[in-house]
Amino acid sequence: MKMTTDLSRLTARLLVLALIVAVALPLAGCGKKKIEKPYETATLAQAVSGESENKLFKFEMTNPEILAIGTNLALLAENDRIEFLTADDLTALSTLGDSYRLAVHRAWGASPEIYLVLDYYIDGNDTTFVTSDEPPVFPSFQNFASFDASRHIDLVTELSALSDKDSRTMLKTHGKQGSKIWLEGALTRGESGGQITYYIENNLGKFQLQGINNLGETFLKAVLADTGRTTVFVTMGEVFRLSQQRVTGVTAPVTLDNFRFQNYVITNG
Repeated sequence: MKMTTDLSRLTARLLVLALIVAVALPLAGCGKKKIEKPYETATLAQAVSGESENKLFKFEMTNPEILAIGTNLALLAENDRIEFLTADDLTALSTLGDSYRLAVHRAWGASPEIYLVLDYYIDGNDTTFVTSDEPPVFPSFQNFASFDASRHIDLVTELSALSDKDSRTMLKTHGKQGSKIWLEGALTRGESGGQITYYIENNLGKFQLQGINNLGETFLKAVLADTGRTTVFVTMGEVFRLSQQRVTGVTAPVTLDNFRFQNYVITNG
């Protein structure tokens, strides 16, 4: 009787073990199945315009040059090529280390026709996924050669032959009239109390740029990272008093309308 009971238990245990093995084998097979990686190693040029072997248009770029970073728009550079990178929040890219990778997929639009969307980035041993639920917003831009600057006054030419006193008088006049002017010079940036301010400097003085939006600032960062020189198309504001000019070093504030980046004119708006 005892022998019969032990045999029954042994048989039951063997059946349960066989069932477990039968279920575990296909699961183990699934775990070992090789999943093809959809992201191809590519340069920036290949990611934007190169042919994709798997036609998924997903690429992983190693240490691409990030020229400028905004909240949801960044500019990637490769030689003379500048391309757009988008995501809901790109601010973390400003903290990347010396070695990183960006995993992106190619997207199509109107202007620009092709841009890149960030899926995740690898910084050292850490992989961070990002979202891109919000549609990207791109700045308005056009070729510099086709930009009509005729409605803007060449302020450098107009004031260069005047004395300092007459120049200040003319600046004040243009300020009261809200004149449209253009200035060429060196772009500089200053920070005070956490407030970042941009200036354009030339032989006339130092002009503070006002009314800069997020997209415009992204490209201004790119100007600083590129050559540091630009042409701005601005609206004159009221002139500082002479005492304020001596203290701040600013000749006059101007509201930024458009500015040049490489061979393009970027609209600040």
